[in-house]
Amino acid sequence: LISPAAETDRENFLIAMTRPLVMYGATLNMLEDKLLAVARHFNVKVTVVRKSGEFSCVLGDYGNLRRKIKVCDRGRRTLRHIGVVEVDSIVFDVTHDNVAMKDAVEALGNMEKRSPLKNPFLHVACASALSALICMHAFQATGREVLYTLLSTFMLCVVHLLCKRAGMLAAAFLA
Repeated sequence: LISPAAETDRENFLIAMTRPLVMYGATLNMLEDKLLAVARHFNVKVTVVRKSGEFSCVLGDYGNLRRKIKVCDRGRRTLRHIGVVEVDSIVFDVTHDNVAMKDAVEALGNMEKRSPLKNPFLHVACASALSALICMHAFQATGREVLYTLLSTFMLCVVHLLCKRAGMLAAAFLA
């Protein structure tokens, strides 16, 4: 028999596993398969309800204390395999008792907090350098024009990253 505290830890792990999978672009079918497989391994009762473009999952079976996960399909999104593989490795470690469940929940929560890109400023630098190279080769631009292109692209990319992270800042720039 499993204690209620252990049952709650297992449900918390299932919820923590679902959030980064959604963030990294997992489809509803992938979410359902992974959630049911891990729930089966941990012997957690899971009820899945699929509607058009929506995935609801009820965890546990003790009266009114049942917990619910609801995920709506946001349409086309890009699957970021790096994040999904990282979630899978954490799940593998927990199911094979290599990592404590509370540590895994914390690691999954940290995945949710960081950007899906490993280092977004590296992407900004690469985009800026690429635009400067295109400017230099396509338009035979002078050094000053290439520098202006490099700096303006860098600034636009930084503003784009800031807007994605802060909704209020995005509203100010879009107004």
